[in-house]
Amino acid sequence: MCIRDSINVTATWRLIRSVAPLLLKSDAGRAVILSSSAAHKCKPFWGPYSASKAAVEALARTWAGETQRTALRITSVDPGATRTAPVPAGPTWRGRAHSSLTTAAPDAGPSSTR
Repeated sequence: MCIRDSINVTATWRLIRSVAPLLLKSDAGRAVILSSSAAHKCKPFWGPYSASKAAVEALARTWAGETQRTALRITSVDPGATRTAPVPAGPTWRGRAHSSLTTAAPDAGPSSTR
């Protein structure tokens, strides 16, 4: 596993833990967590990256449940494939947003359920 893969989980965990007290004090805090479609569409040789993004999504779902009775909303977003060094070119997947509080239809953008 490379440093990028462990940072996906560790940085998300540390950042949310550090700002959660401030967000919980606000009347309408929101944390948007960046995931990846790779958490669901695993490809050969992408195991550590896919696993790290699946862990990020598990953290987001857990935090959404833990903060359900507060004004804080947790949203995890899967932007889909992008043209970056790890993914120079490839099929375009529609991104999706999800959590216990946010959903997206296949042909529509994210919409809040609350």
